[in-house]
Amino acid sequence: MAVIAPFKGILYDQGKTGGLGRVVAPPYDVVSPEEQAAYHQSHPNNVLHIDLGPRLPEDQSAHDWHHRAALTYNRWLAEGILVRDLKPAYYYVETDFTDPQSGQRLTRHGFIGLLRLEEFGASSAVKPHERTFSAHKAERLHLMKHVQANLSQIFTVFPDENLKSREILQAGLRSKPLFDFTDAQGSGHRLWTIHDNGVHRAICDFMKNKTIYIADGHHRYETALNYRRYKAESGVKIGPDSPLNYIMVYFCPVSDPGLSILPAHRLLLSGGPDNLEDFEASLARFFQIQKFSYNVVEERMARQAFIRRLHETGRRHSSIGLFSRLANTYYLLEKKNGAGLKGALGAWPEPLQKLDTVVLTSLVLQEVLGMTDEDLDDADRLAYTSRVNEAINRVRNGGAELAAILNSTPMEQVQAVAEEGLVMPRKSTYFYPKVTTGLVFNPVNPYEAIDPVC
Repeated sequence: MAVIAPFKGILYDQGKTGGLGRVVAPPYDVVSPEEQAAYHQSHPNNVLHIDLGPRLPEDQSAHDWHHRAALTYNRWLAEGILVRDLKPAYYYVETDFTDPQSGQRLTRHGFIGLLRLEEFGASSAVKPHERTFSAHKAERLHLMKHVQANLSQIFTVFPDENLKSREILQAGLRSKPLFDFTDAQGSGHRLWTIHDNGVHRAICDFMKNKTIYIADGHHRYETALNYRRYKAESGVKIGPDSPLNYIMVYFCPVSDPGLSILPAHRLLLSGGPDNLEDFEASLARFFQIQKFSYNVVEERMARQAFIRRLHETGRRHSSIGLFSRLANTYYLLEKKNGAGLKGALGAWPEPLQKLDTVVLTSLVLQEVLGMTDEDLDDADRLAYTSRVNEAINRVRNGGAELAAILNSTPMEQVQAVAEEGLVMPRKSTYFYPKVTTGLVFNPVNPYEAIDPVC
């Protein structure tokens, strides 16, 4: 059973920050080093000062900034830059954005609250769908030990065909939102606080029988489980209503018209192919290959034809695009029937074997390029982006050795995989836009108590 609860969130005082547009940011894991520096310079109270702080020349380890983040967070609280809500609330959020695939302006509707933590398993109401990186979880746990708060919410989705949850929550909205601003990416945000106890009970009752799918934030969810274990091992008594049993979550109905999933393209930063002829021969063992070669004048035309064909074939079956530093050629790969089932692909559960990310991981990265499980868990070897042109240009500019261009993973596949208790390769989905960091924070004080209301 899914258990949700309102909470006394910590929010920015707009009067002291000059509005929210300059102090919020995307989640830490999609911010480039250049963007990180720009956000730090944009405002002294930007959330990345505490969620992705700068490293200094005198730092002895990669985690030294976590101590400074905790000091900064507590100073902002003391100075009233951050202010805690006096009463438990749910936070209703509307997000306006331009969908990169359709070009349409959409609005996504969701709400922020607490979700009771559950260990993953067949009987759990909380379902993951992706594998995680060990190093990322270790870093987030170290930060959590210092700051002792959820600085960002994870992104979850749940079935609600008739959008009943929106109807329940909108009954508790005041006439004007507490926050109404546009962020640096051009997305509009409106946030209302809902303190109405009747609405709290109604949404809690409605969500009880829902399955909660983690869309984005698997690392942070597992970090919350690890932090609870750490506190228990440290001697903290964890009662049923302890904040250690909860995590701050953004909830969005699967049927919301503003829910958008982009592909998560792969960038191989090292260990790419060295010989073009051998690489093509190895790929031909598993795939039918279509080439889109070009000269300088024809590159744009070839790229457009390649991407169009990738989308067309992806509607029918597994289809993968590759671009290597070795040639002015885009490769479209269509898996041969039965290919790879006696090797790495066959080691995956059958429901996953048709997923593009699984075919890419097993046949290209493992079989052709010889990557191990340790290599796949190495964030210094693989990078990810939702922008196809960025992926291609990283290779052309020497920032990566190989780009794998993928189609989006449909929401139906995400749900089906999660319901089977299975997990996709890391970064198989890119829910867009990410939930903005800095809208609200959740303090995790083991000496307080959470009231789930129902």
